[in-house]
Amino acid sequence: MSQRGSSSATNLSGCGTVLCKHNIPAVIKTSGTETNPGRQFYGCPYWKQNESENPGKKNCRFSRWVEMVGDELEDRKGSIESLICQLEHSLLLAESKAERRKKEKKRLAQDMMVWMKD
Repeated sequence: MSQRGSSSATNLSGCGTVLCKHNIPAVIKTSGTETNPGRQFYGCPYWKQNESENPGKKNCRFSRWVEMVGDELEDRKGSIESLICQLEHSLLLAESKAERRKKEKKRLAQDMMVWMKD
């Protein structure tokens, strides 16, 4: 099978849906070429539609092999998991800092009460 295809990152919606260049969900198609028979790919939903069916919309020529998108998603998943760990660590640090400030505020309020009594 040929490995040709765009090397740019796949445009994904927030829920992981592959989007074409129109920023709408791409559809899975099956290649009928001699070099890639039966190979599945994502393509623009306006592919092979005439102008009268969708006025103003024509094929944006987006295509991405299904397995390439899967590899990309795995790479992104690792990056996202790493980012989540970093965010969890930052959250723990922030919570700890907030707790220390809360205690300091309470201590200062108590000191102020003592000072006001004198």
